[in-house]
Amino acid sequence: MERECGRAVQSPFGLAPRCSVPIPFSPWFARRGARLPRLTNHWNSPDVSPEAMDRACTRETSADFLLLWNLEAPKNYWKGDSSHCVGHGWTAGMRGRAADGRDAIQELLAMSAWYYESEKESFANFEIQAFIHELGGMVSYTHPHRWWWGKWGGRGGYPVEEKKWISNIAAELPFDTVAGPTYDTIDIMMQPEERETARQAQSLWFCC
Repeated sequence: MERECGRAVQSPFGLAPRCSVPIPFSPWFARRGARLPRLTNHWNSPDVSPEAMDRACTRETSADFLLLWNLEAPKNYWKGDSSHCVGHGWTAGMRGRAADGRDAIQELLAMSAWYYESEKESFANFEIQAFIHELGGMVSYTHPHRWWWGKWGGRGGYPVEEKKWISNIAAELPFDTVAGPTYDTIDIMMQPEERETARQAQSLWFCC
C-alpha cells in the first residue's frame, strides 16, 4: 500500500507528496477514498521510537480515518547478498514494544540483513514472523517473484558487478507455507510497469 515516508508514498490512490513525520496526510488520502493507509520505515523523523510513531499517527487519525505505522519486515538477504533474498514482507497492527519492553522496530530491523550487511547475524523468516505474531501483529510476504539485473557491489566485501542478478524473490516462502503457514497473507500488488512480476505472483497466489 505504501512506499516510504521521507521520500514519496505510493498507494493505490497515487503518489503522495514528499513528507515528514508528523504529516498532514489525512486530507490527501481522504479525498481519494482511503481509510487505512500505513507509514512504513525510512521515516524522516529524528525519533523513530514506537511511541513517536504512535503519536504521529494519532494526530492524523479521526472518526473516519485511521493512520497506522508499519515495517517492511522481514526484508532479508543471506549475508546481505542481493542475489540471495530470503524474502520480503510487511507488518500490520503490531505493538511497538515486546513484553519485556524491547523496541519492536529496532528488534525487527536487527533480525533482517539488508544489502551489504555481510557480518550481520542471519535469522530465518519464520523466526521474524513468529516475533511479529508475538507482538500481536500480522505479516505478509510481498512481491514473491520480483527480480532484475543491475550494477551492484563495492561494499560489505562484495566485488562490483556490472550485471548482477538482484533478487526480491521469496526463497523461504515454500518452506514457510508447508511448515505453517508461518505468515498471514501474500501481497501480489506491484507497480504498473512490473506486469510480469505481478502476473507470476498472482499465479502463485492462486496455487496457495
